[in-house]
Amino acid sequence: MIKSIMRIFNPIKPNEQSFNTLISEHDIFEGNITFSGCLHNHGTIKNNQVKSSEKDKNSTLIVTKTGSIECDSIIVPHIIIEGKITAEVLKAEQTVVIKKTANIVISKISTRNISIENGAIINCGCISNTEFENTLDLTD
Repeated sequence: MIKSIMRIFNPIKPNEQSFNTLISEHDIFEGNITFSGCLHNHGTIKNNQVKSSEKDKNSTLIVTKTGSIECDSIIVPHIIIEGKITAEVLKAEQTVVIKKTANIVISKISTRNISIENGAIINCGCISNTEFENTLDLTD
């Protein structure tokens, strides 16, 4: 399912799709992260910032069902959320996909496109498109 979603939102060709960075289910990563390509988070990330390389405009952050992030800001082109995120700011230049298993506490989400599955738990102060054109999709 994640690969099909990534094909829609990430212009990388299907045979080129892979993850560059993996945080395993029982791993705890403390510290800021800057990544390129695709970061699969199955574990726990605690830091000030998770962001993609400024040179990589197609990077994708995937927070799986077992994954969690506690940080001040997340700045990525694409994000797929199945797990738990607690942050002040989520800025996704292209796409935010929130799956039904997600549990999110964020003060502000800024993105062009957002898709939220029915059943997702979201506590968000503001969803903004002030920097981008916005598409809102509430799916079942």
